[in-house]
Amino acid sequence: MDTLVSINIAALFEDSHSARRAVDAQIADAIQRHGGFVISDYPGAKDIDRCAEEMLRYFDLDDVEKLKTAKICTRADAPNIYRGYESNLKPGGFAYNEMFDVGPKSPSAAPTLGALPFAEENVWPETDPTSGWRQAMDWYYETSHSVAMAVLHSVGRSIDLPAATLEKIFSTGNSTLRLINYPLPPEREAVSRESNPDGLIISTSSHTDGSGLSILWSAQRGLQACSPEGVWRDVPQQANCLSVHLGDVVDAMSDGRIPATPHRVVGHGVQRRSVGFFLEPRLDAQLGSAAFAGTIDDIRNSYGWMLQKRFSRYEGYQGIIEAPD
Repeated sequence: MDTLVSINIAALFEDSHSARRAVDAQIADAIQRHGGFVISDYPGAKDIDRCAEEMLRYFDLDDVEKLKTAKICTRADAPNIYRGYESNLKPGGFAYNEMFDVGPKSPSAAPTLGALPFAEENVWPETDPTSGWRQAMDWYYETSHSVAMAVLHSVGRSIDLPAATLEKIFSTGNSTLRLINYPLPPEREAVSRESNPDGLIISTSSHTDGSGLSILWSAQRGLQACSPEGVWRDVPQQANCLSVHLGDVVDAMSDGRIPATPHRVVGHGVQRRSVGFFLEPRLDAQLGSAAFAGTIDDIRNSYGWMLQKRFSRYEGYQGIIEAPD
């Protein structure tokens, strides 16, 4: 199978406008042809693999410790709804994995009472998995946010989205850092509800992310991205590299000119661990083309409203997150 193209993005952090324009053109071409791309040579790249491996030690905690940080969808008496540990280890669902989510140190304001859970504080293990684990989490979050903003501005320049508006919406947004573990499933069990005509074992069904864009890291193969023409490509395994996948928010803000990237995870008979950073807007940010129109804000067009509507339909959140009026 073909693989996603890799792009050296060092010029996005330098002063040379001509070099930056060249990278912008490569990114725009990769989005058009492949839907997503892999990035290298960004600030902090030499430490990204080491840091990701340390963060993923979270999954070395025993179940008792992980459940102390669980979301309400995993532990019915949990006080937190949106941030923390989530277990999806039931064959036949959307995915077969477990996750741990954290957000910004200072969450953005919720536009409605119903969206308040999305502005909740982070929850942390009582005992860190390693002595430097919390520092690794903080460093990875800030590094990923900086890289994601640079890539977002590059994408914006390709279709003339105002940089000041992108900065206002995303620079202090509600972005999520997610640790993901894909254990080996029980034998002869379907690990996701998605069937595949090629006989592939799908660990996470095909989907697009609700964020602006996603930056994903993994040590094992399995992640695939789909082009606008419907061609699936493997995300190549390269040291200290990250893959970029455009999300639903940028799709909406660009009126479809920058389409969201469908992606999935294919099982290969080994345990897989990965890290995702999801660049998200402020909860009160206006979405779609209205974000650039200068019109009066409409709560029903806010990111918080969209999250509330989406989560009200999710298994495990029905009756907990109410659909907005």
